[in-house]
Formats: sequence, structure tokens, C-alpha cells
Amino acid sequence: MATTILTELSDEEAIVHIARHFAKVAVAAGKTDCESLAEACEELLKEEEVKWEDVLDVVSEPFDLVCSQTADKETEAAFNVLCHLAVTKADPEYRDIFFSQLAKNIASSTNHTAVRTRMLVSLFNQAQGPQVKYSCLYHLLTFTASIKNADTILPYLKDADTWISSWQLDEQSLRKLLLTISNTLKEADKGLESYRYLVKYLSRFEHVDPDALGPVKADAARAAVEAVRLPNLYQMGDLFDLKVVRQLADDPTYSREYELLKIFTMETLAEFNAFWEKHSAHFASLEVSHEHSLRKIRVLTLTSLAASHEQLTYAEVAEALQVDEAEVETWLILAFSAQLVSAKMDQVKRLITIDKCVQRYFSPTQWREIKSKLVQWRDAIRPLLTTVLPATTSTTPHQHLQRLDR
Repeated sequence: MATTILTELSDEEAIVHIARHFAKVAVAAGKTDCESLAEACEELLKEEEVKWEDVLDVVSEPFDLVCSQTADKETEAAFNVLCHLAVTKADPEYRDIFFSQLAKNIASSTNHTAVRTRMLVSLFNQAQGPQVKYSCLYHLLTFTASIKNADTILPYLKDADTWISSWQLDEQSLRKLLLTISNTLKEADKGLESYRYLVKYLSRFEHVDPDALGPVKADAARAAVEAVRLPNLYQMGDLFDLKVVRQLADDPTYSREYELLKIFTMETLAEFNAFWEKHSAHFASLEVSHEHSLRKIRVLTLTSLAASHEQLTYAEVAEALQVDEAEVETWLILAFSAQLVSAKMDQVKRLITIDKCVQRYFSPTQWREIKSKLVQWRDAIRPLLTTVLPATTSTTPHQHLQRLDR
């Protein structure tokens, strides 16, 4: 079947040519029941009112086998015609099912990867409904990850958050997509982006019965390890507070991952050293580098020190980080570069004055306390608004109170 000839034929002629091509390839591969494929297609086309859904069903039946045998330009051209006919001739509901099935078949094997990738991308671009776009994207992601070529679809994932919010997927599909995106990004060495989607995935289990969280614990433990391994991730409270992560605390398999995450979320070098001494072999098996972890926990320890002091001596910092005083400025620069601490160093007095500092972890209780204080402030300022504002502004006190309540 010549690639160019299909564009010169009518829809009916093109689909018959495709049927003959598919039959030839299928029979050569041992599928002898496809010998009459073209004849069956022609019979359907003779009907007074052609049912294109039936035509596409018949012709596309051996498509998976054809792809595995000859995923070449001819097969790709045939695929494009099938998609065109599904869009222009078939019922929209059938088209969505047809696209989803094609995507599943194309992604089922890993030979002829370049052609298969192009076909999957084309399906996603042509798909119109949320559910079918989800299905095509899912198969595209799993396929490119399986062939170690996830980099090719990274440009598509920049819009993933927009798709997720607009598609309004059911909970099961949403979880599946978030985890698949995370795994694909990890395969593409996009560790921080992968981690963020993994946290989004785990957050979808907040209202699930704790007894049903067993299958998700492995993903939660992986997220804990990834949080520690990522060199530029210093705040992990959003992960630590998740229900499924808290379930790891008493789990015989994953409690060590929970404890490590807890240390990096809110504790210091002293706790890390004691913990690592007991469990170094376990975390070495998970490829958690002691050197990198030590560097990170020292920066976090310095952050905690700065959060609780207005001034620190070089000696105090050196003691807490277990380093020489000569290294203190280096560690402070690292904390500054990570945008965790802003401070002034007095090299003569060997003194550090803290300007501002990031709070490493806000517990749910602390957030509630902040909310309570804000409510108290709002209530306290109400009388002032009702007495002072009428004399100084055209805006009514009622309008200001409405803004405060927002």
C-alpha cells in the first residue's frame, strides 16, 4: 500500500485499500481468518446507509497485530485515515471508545517505538472529550516511560494541572493519572516535579478509611525517601501531614521512612545522627546518600536555630552543626542561597544577626492558632471601623467589615 495513494482516494476507496493491506500483513503473520477482511469491508460499504462504526470495527480488528509486524509509514498512514474517518463519519460516543481502544493497542507493545509514539501523540491531540483525552494521555505516558523515552512528552505535561482541573475526572481516574504523571517525570529525571505530583496523588486519600490505605503505603514511603533525597527541597510539611504518611508511623515495614521524614521536617542534626547510626544499611539500600543527607540536615538545623534566635555566635552554630567555626559562614551562605535564612555576619565579633527566617514546619495546630488570632484581630478592629472610618472615607463601615470577613 503506497503511502501517498490514500490521500488521492475517496473515503470508501481508502478504507478498502487499508483493509487489503491489513489482511495481507495479518495473513502473513498467521492470522488466516483475516483473508476476507477487504471483502467484508466492501459488503458493509454497499449498504444503503453505511454504518461507519461497523466498517471501522471490522477493518481495525487486526490493527494491533499489524502494528507489531510493520509499524512503518504505510501503517501510520492507515492509522491517520482510520482516525479521520472516526472523527468525520462515526458517532462521537463511538469515536471516543475507538480512540481509547487504539491507544491501548498501540501502547501494548514496545517495538517500532518512534511510530507508536507519534500515533499516541496524534490520538491525544485529536481526542475531544475529557475521558478519552485522559485515556490517550495515560497510555502515552505509560508507553513513553516503558521505552525510557519520557523526555519526548515533557512539553505536554506543562499543561497537566490545567487539564486535571478542567477534565473533572472521577476520583479513581484522577489518582491514576496523578501517579502516572509522577512516575513519568521520575523516569525523565525530573525529580522535584515528580515528587510534587506524587504528593498530589497521596493527598487524594485524605478521606479514605485508614484500613483501606494499605496499598498506598508503598507510594507514601517512596515519597518520604524522595523528599529527603531531593537536594533543593527543604519544606516537607505538606507531605508529613498527609493521613497516609502518618499511617507509616506504626507500620512494621515503613516506620523507618516515616521517622526519617519526621527528622527532615522538624528535627535537627543530633536526631539524624542517632537515627542514621541505627538504620544506615536500610537507607543505603534505598540509595539515600549519607553525604547529601548530612549536608541537607545541617542546612535545616541552621534554619531551626535561626528561627528561634535573634542573634547567634559562630561557636553556637558550629556546635549545632558539628563543624569547625571556619565553616560557619559557608553553611550560612548555603541557607541564604536556599532562601531559608536572611542574616548579617559580623566577622570581627563572630556574630550572626538574623533578619528573617523560614518556619520549617507549621503543624495543623499552629495553623488553627494563627486563624484564631486573625479572627480575634478582626473582631477587635470592628469597633474602630464603625467609629473612625465614617469621618475619613466615603466607604461605609459595613463595606469594610465585609472585606474583613472575606
